[in-house]
Amino acid sequence: MSSYKINKTGVAISAVCLSLALGTAHAAPLVNFSNGTAADADDVNANFNELATRIETISLTPGADGATGPQGPAGPQGNQGNQGNPGVQGIQGLKGDPGAQGPAGTDGTGVLTYSWSGHGSAAWNKKVFIVTQSDNMSFDREERTFDRSVTSFPVMTRQRYTGSTLIRHHVLHFSLDTSDFLFYQIDNFVIENDGVTVTLNNEQTISPAINARNINMALGMNWGTGSQVTTTYIDGTTPDLISFSTDTRSLLAIEDITVQGVDYSACQKIMIDRAASVLGGHFKEINWYCPGGTGLVKSIHIKPDNAGTRSRMLEFDPAQSTPVPTT
Repeated sequence: MSSYKINKTGVAISAVCLSLALGTAHAAPLVNFSNGTAADADDVNANFNELATRIETISLTPGADGATGPQGPAGPQGNQGNQGNPGVQGIQGLKGDPGAQGPAGTDGTGVLTYSWSGHGSAAWNKKVFIVTQSDNMSFDREERTFDRSVTSFPVMTRQRYTGSTLIRHHVLHFSLDTSDFLFYQIDNFVIENDGVTVTLNNEQTISPAINARNINMALGMNWGTGSQVTTTYIDGTTPDLISFSTDTRSLLAIEDITVQGVDYSACQKIMIDRAASVLGGHFKEINWYCPGGTGLVKSIHIKPDNAGTRSRMLEFDPAQSTPVPTT
């Protein structure tokens, strides 16, 4: 009876284990027992050992993946990672259209320059200046008349008066070379006793000519001339005198100015610094030249001497001047 139970139990366990271990590769076969036959203990033990092995194998073998569950909530943002290596440089783009050309400069770098052309006194035949001086009034009026019969060699006559009395008479010669305005000669006259007759006393030739105004002046630009000045006396007995002059000029500003109640716009403010024993000696001067054929409208002249400094100011008075007739 007990043998029957064992056999029956073994069959039942074998069936369960076989169903659990279905598909297990390389499982050892179990020993089958029949009713009415004796069960060998070694076979029974072998079946139990095999079942134990199969049960252990089932617990270690993962089952098939189940269905994916719903996505959980997003976690907090992590720290920024390290910067990656730079990528490969892209292909160079097409060249753009050239920009607009800037204003022309003296050396092609785009520096804005100003010409003296148009800032001369072409609109006037005679210009009268009111003179104010810091010390003794050696003259209180200056008249400038222009001879433009030869355009490349303009001539200006300069007369200075105290009241109605003529006290100085000069003739200044200029030339236009490469469009620069050059001062190359001054004739000095002696006033006779009658205060009207003038006699040429000497002629001063400047070589090279002083570059009075440049065709391409930039703001703050300096230009200068070192010259030999030869004074030739007309009396025929006094020997010629040779001296030297250094003349430096600068365009200080382009500005508006009011002179004798008249407003002028866009005037060139030019400074002169001259060191010489002739041509007025050592002095500094600031001149304002205005466009539209107006030319010089104001001049401030400062000259050192043994007693200190002498100065004078000239202001253009169009009411006393003579314009070029209009046709």
